[in-house]
Amino acid sequence: MFETHVLNLGTVSTAPVLLLQSLIGELAMDRKDKILHAAIDEFADKGYHLARVRDICAKAKANLAAINYYFGGKEALYREVIEFVFNISDPFDLVVKNHEHNMNPEKYLLSWIEAFLESTSSESPLYKYRYKIIIHEMVSPSPLLPEIMEHKMTPRLTRLKEIVRKIKGSQIPEDEISAICLLIIGQCIYFFNKPMVEGFTGQKDFVDKNIKLIAGKIIKTLTI
Repeated sequence: MFETHVLNLGTVSTAPVLLLQSLIGELAMDRKDKILHAAIDEFADKGYHLARVRDICAKAKANLAAINYYFGGKEALYREVIEFVFNISDPFDLVVKNHEHNMNPEKYLLSWIEAFLESTSSESPLYKYRYKIIIHEMVSPSPLLPEIMEHKMTPRLTRLKEIVRKIKGSQIPEDEISAICLLIIGQCIYFFNKPMVEGFTGQKDFVDKNIKLIAGKIIKTLTI
């Protein structure tokens, strides 16, 4: 009286299902990327402690639960942001790319300082993201500062120390080498303070116009 219909799964195409799964995956990645990029702006502008998850979600047009779902919380999201901004090419990457490893160490250091100063441009991704986050870390350290120092900053500082050591010689105490490196970095970082530089010089483009002059003065006063 009643007919039983058996569905032969072997004859059903899986293409629509796979397409739907692919679209869902793409939407999820798009949403995750939007949250990440909103978080980069938020952390760069405000630092870890003042950044608000609610504001990040508002910028990304996502609900609050999305932070935990995709990243596992504010700290884990910040860790993703750190990974992102430290994957941006920096002065060392540029110098290594454009120069031979066995070049004169003074010229190598000069090129590194010039590249560092060039990255103080307002349009530089390094300035807009990484360096602004680092400055926030200097003023108000986040829980991730020890990780940032160990895995991101220390390897770069070590490379700088190697260059300075070649210039100063093997007899110079390690503390002096460290002091020189920190002074070089400190002087370069100062030029990120655009209001101070502009107020002192009366020029918005002072650094851009004088990169070689500034770099030459920094290396001369610290390495001779």
